[in-house]
Amino acid sequence: MVLCSYSMGRHCVYYHLVWSTKYSHKVLQGDIKLRVRDICRQVCEQSGVEIIRGVLSSDHVHTFVSVPPKLAISDLKRFDINLRHILQP
Repeated sequence: MVLCSYSMGRHCVYYHLVWSTKYSHKVLQGDIKLRVRDICRQVCEQSGVEIIRGVLSSDHVHTFVSVPPKLAISDLKRFDINLRHILQP
């Protein structure tokens, strides 16, 4: 059994984020799926974001994250643009 502890108070913010591929193409498979997972972890670690739960499907990524209040959701949205440039050949 896994126990999760959640911070409660005014100094914690939680988001459920979903990123999907363009036109819902099922491209998140094999090595690309592993690369996306690693990039998500790196970006969150650099930003001070804690991934509480994450699931990668073949056409979208679900994450439940704990974000410091100083970080705006628009800053996390920039991750979408960065990921697109990283994965392009």
